[in-house]
Amino acid sequence: MSLANDNVEIILQPEKVTLTLQDSNQLFVVKAESITLNIGSVLSSTAEVRVIGEQPTGLINNQNTVFQTLSAFVPLSTEVILNGTIQTYGQDYVTTGTNTITMNSSLQIGDTIRVNYTLG
Repeated sequence: MSLANDNVEIILQPEKVTLTLQDSNQLFVVKAESITLNIGSVLSSTAEVRVIGEQPTGLINNQNTVFQTLSAFVPLSTEVILNGTIQTYGQDYVTTGTNTITMNSSLQIGDTIRVNYTLG
């Protein structure tokens, strides 16, 4: 499925979404599970940028509980999704610093973890 107008194009495919904003600055392009941001004078210092669906680094090996985001996040802005289910802060996971997530139990081989957060 594809949706488009003069400024926005959205292409929906199985397990992939591509969103392109067409403007003279090409502010950002979202593809699959990654976001590329070209940040310039278009964004002010008060702009909030959310990272959606990032796969944090860390082993999924039946033992590891610690994962790190690729960028710093605003404390308490995280949303962790384990196997498609949103986890509860304090009950299922906690954060320390600005890029570390600690799960309350180890992830099992085959589990998937994704995180949404506000860039810090």
